[in-house]
Amino acid sequence: MAREISRIKKKRFFDTRIRKIEELHVIDSFLVANNIISSNDITYFAVLNNNWDYASGPARESGFAVNAGIGNNIQINRISDKYTVNNTVMTDNKYYSNIYEAGGFINMRYAKPLNLYWQTSAGLNTSYGIEFTRDPQDTENVIDNFETNIFRTSMNGLLQYLPNSRTSIAIDLTGSYEHSNDERTLSDLDPDGYYMRSNLFYVDSSINMYYYFSPRFRVRLLALLSGSNDLMRVRYESTLPEDKYLTHSYFHNVTLTLTYSFF
Repeated sequence: MAREISRIKKKRFFDTRIRKIEELHVIDSFLVANNIISSNDITYFAVLNNNWDYASGPARESGFAVNAGIGNNIQINRISDKYTVNNTVMTDNKYYSNIYEAGGFINMRYAKPLNLYWQTSAGLNTSYGIEFTRDPQDTENVIDNFETNIFRTSMNGLLQYLPNSRTSIAIDLTGSYEHSNDERTLSDLDPDGYYMRSNLFYVDSSINMYYYFSPRFRVRLLALLSGSNDLMRVRYESTLPEDKYLTHSYFHNVTLTLTYSFF
């Protein structure tokens, strides 16, 4: 039945009304031909029509997938800081930067349903890119114009409970690692270079609950707990000693989303 649904879903139609008639006709004929139903009645057809329209998710998945490609990212930052004491402006700074990142990625994912109600999946994502940081107001400034090499990889596992077409409860655990390094300059007047390397490891865990009340009203609850360790090393070209910075961070968040569609 899944193969039959996939086949008819890939078929092209000019009129969406004709598409729905053809899709329901194919599934109805399949059920009759395989003796799943003995006769057609309005109750059965109303249930089939309702599921065809509103039970397209959450989806059950099975199989192995690999995709690779070229990725890029652009950030345009315009920051203004103003600090006052007793109505007297102490600092009034503006900071501009353009950040461009280009590189490649490869993602692998495996999914397998345990039974009708339980779904599992696991994934591995890896990417490498070069990040170009530029000051649009002073492109010759060696302090604010530099390149950073970034390597990222992450693994995640998902366990999902799907009791019916309206409900989804998922537990997700993700571990990620990011390594970055770059070469910078401390001062324009007396150039002193240094190398900065950062190793960031963080773990995210989440519980995602979704319930579909009607075509207009849905509810989603997301609880997130994450922690990270960031070790940064700074090695100078001069006689200055190496600096090390270790940062621990923890984050938790609970979000309840109510969605009501007027149309």
